[in-house]
Amino acid sequence: MFRITLILLFVFFCFVRSEENHSNYLDGWKINGYTQMRTEIDGRDFSNKTYPLLYSHIKINVSVEKTVLDRITFFIQLQDSRMFGQTKNTIRSIGNIDLHQGYVQIDSLIDENFWFQVGRFEMPYGNQRIFGINPWNYIGRAFDGLRIGYKTNLFTLDAFNLVHTLNNEFIGNATPDLYSFPANPDTSHSIYGFWSNLKLFGKNNGLDIYGYYEINRKETNGNPNVARYTTGLNYNFRNYNFDLFAELDYQFGKIRGINVNAYLARLTARYKLNTISILAGIDIQSGNREEGQINLFDATFGAKHMFNANMDYFSRIQPSTMGLGLNDYFLRAQYEVNNNPWVGILELHYFTSNQKSQSGLSDLGPELDLVLRYMFTKNIYLEWGGSLYFPGKLMQEIYTINLGDMKIIRNDIGFWSYLMIRVSI
Repeated sequence: MFRITLILLFVFFCFVRSEENHSNYLDGWKINGYTQMRTEIDGRDFSNKTYPLLYSHIKINVSVEKTVLDRITFFIQLQDSRMFGQTKNTIRSIGNIDLHQGYVQIDSLIDENFWFQVGRFEMPYGNQRIFGINPWNYIGRAFDGLRIGYKTNLFTLDAFNLVHTLNNEFIGNATPDLYSFPANPDTSHSIYGFWSNLKLFGKNNGLDIYGYYEINRKETNGNPNVARYTTGLNYNFRNYNFDLFAELDYQFGKIRGINVNAYLARLTARYKLNTISILAGIDIQSGNREEGQINLFDATFGAKHMFNANMDYFSRIQPSTMGLGLNDYFLRAQYEVNNNPWVGILELHYFTSNQKSQSGLSDLGPELDLVLRYMFTKNIYLEWGGSLYFPGKLMQEIYTINLGDMKIIRNDIGFWSYLMIRVSI
C-alpha cells in the first residue's frame, strides 16, 4: 500500500506541475477531515457472573483532493484507527497510519457520460446491504481495484474488478531464480461485478439491479474455497411522507465444492407524522435446510451494523445462528424536529431463526435499542445509545457452555451502551 501511495503522489505532482502554467496553483484543492471517537460498555455475554467490558477507540482521517484539467481527480485519504491502550506503552508506536483511500478518477473518459476510477476506494451502493463502507467500525471498509461507469439522466451503470486478497509474492525485478518451479497455483481472491440504478419510472421510483462473482482460488479437496455468485435488486418508492423499500438477493455457486442456494429478502415501510416517523419491516436471511447444500445467505461486504439491530449479535451469521439463518421483525420510531438539535430513535426487534434447530427451537429473542443524538451542527454531533437483549431459548442453546459434566446456560439479559462523537470538516 505504501508503494501505491508513492505512485499516486508522483503522478499527482506531475499533473499539478503541468497545469501550473494554465491556472492558479491553488484552484481545485479540497481538504477534508473526519473523526469518530466512541466508548462502549459491553455486557453482551448473557451472564451476570462476569464483568462488562469497557473500551474506547478512535479513527481520524484527513483527505486531500485535487482536480486537474476539469476532469481528472486525485484523492488521498490517510487514516489512523486504534483502540485506546493498543500500544501498551506510552512511548511506543504501532505504525498505524494507513492509506484508507487513494485513487485517480477520470470523468468524461470517452464522452461526457463515461468515468474511470483506479486505486483504493470506498464503494457504498444502494442501502449498503451488499456493498457498504461500514462507518460504524473504527476502521471501515475500502476496496483495491478499478471501476468504470456510464451515467445518463435515465440510468447509471458501474462495472468493477476488485482484488480482495493477493497471495502471490511480488517480484520487483526480473530475477528468474525467484520464480517458483514448478509454478505455484494462483490462490488470490477476486470480485467481479456490476451495479446499475434505473431512473426510468419517474422521480418517486428507484430501482437497483446488481450482481457480482466472488472467487477465492485457494482450494480445499481440489475445489476453490469460494466460487459464488450474488445477484439482486432493490426498489424504493418515495412520495411525500411515505417510503417503501423492497430488496431481494439470491446467491448460488459453490463453496469448497458444495452447492450454494441462498436468499435475502427485506421489506420496510415508513410514514412520517410531523415530528415522528414510524418504520416497520421484516428482514430474512435464509438458513441451512438441506444436507449437502449451503442455504445460508452471506452479506460479506455490507455495512452490517446498519441492519439487524445495534448490538451486532448477527454480524457473523454462521456462528450466531448455527447456520440456521435469521428472521428479523422490527419497528422503529424516530423523533426529529427542524431547528431542534435533539434526535431520538427507539427500535424494537424480534429475532427467530429461519430454520429450526435439531432440538426444534427457533426463538432467538427480542432486542430493544434507544439512541439519543445531539446535533451541534449538521457535521458535528454527540450520540448516546443503550440496548437490551432478552435471549430466547435458541439463543440460550447456542451460547450454552459445556465444561465436562457441567452445563452453564447463559440466560441473563444482555446489555450494551456507548457514547460517541462524530466530526466532519
